[in-house]
Amino acid sequence: MDPAEVGAMRVGCFRVGVHNDLWDQMKTVLMHRGTDYNVTRRRLTLGVMNDTTGWYEKNWSETTIEMIIIPKNAYSQAVAAGVVVKNDAAGLTADVVVEGDEIYVNNTYYKVNTVQFDYDGDNFIKRTADLTRLSLHE
Repeated sequence: MDPAEVGAMRVGCFRVGVHNDLWDQMKTVLMHRGTDYNVTRRRLTLGVMNDTTGWYEKNWSETTIEMIIIPKNAYSQAVAAGVVVKNDAAGLTADVVVEGDEIYVNNTYYKVNTVQFDYDGDNFIKRTADLTRLSLHE
């Protein structure tokens, strides 16, 4: 049966019953070039306020998402994905990421600066996140 008819349901901008074939194709092409796409996403949530300082308690929730990290010096991968790397790296994902999240991969922390949605017509393909390397975690 056609995957577009049966489809795969994902969270985010995907419509139920529609299979995102372009994202899967891009993932398999870049995976053959030695790219690992399982990364840890750290999202900041604020807890209770401290009575003395007025600061909120920081809580980090970690989840594993699929993201292709393209470093600034990986020219051939960026061209294959159709991405311009503006900062230290670019992250391509179909999962939800927002500005301010931290991405952890290969003993390196990145901060998500901006997130851009990429469409093919009215079909969502992926999110492109501009990543800046965080040296304070190392």
